[in-house]
Amino acid sequence: MVRRIHLFIGFGVFLLLLSCASQKMVKNAPTPKFNGIVLAKDVDASGTVGVPVEPTSHFYNNDIQVVAFLSIEDVTGSHKLRWEWIAPDGGIYLVSNDYSIVVNKGKYLPKVTAWHRITINYEPAADTLGEWKVAVYVDDELVDVKPFTLTEKADS
Repeated sequence: MVRRIHLFIGFGVFLLLLSCASQKMVKNAPTPKFNGIVLAKDVDASGTVGVPVEPTSHFYNNDIQVVAFLSIEDVTGSHKLRWEWIAPDGGIYLVSNDYSIVVNKGKYLPKVTAWHRITINYEPAADTLGEWKVAVYVDDELVDVKPFTLTEKADS
């Protein structure tokens, strides 16, 4: 539980820093473009934009985590972002807090990358094998759903 709280706080700080990133002036607001969810085993946060590490849609119950990335281009105004992790039985496993993306009036961000993760190993998810889904909402509107498979790691 403490690990999840730290992950949520870290994600919130990331979005705060990202929203303070270099913003460009705009006369006519461009239409935001959602580039879809990318799933990976980890995130490289060493640069200004998080990068997926080991992209995949197949995870094992001894993997540390599943990380979902969403890239949005041409962001203007204020928005809220929320993630839902859906278990194989269709029930909601985890819902994130609403994360704010704020761009100053008259400006826009050319690219925003956001991510959220669930821990697998040593968590209830490790015992919940099958076809999972992660859904992302922007301003309470569903923008993408990405399925992934969680299976038991075979003995080597």
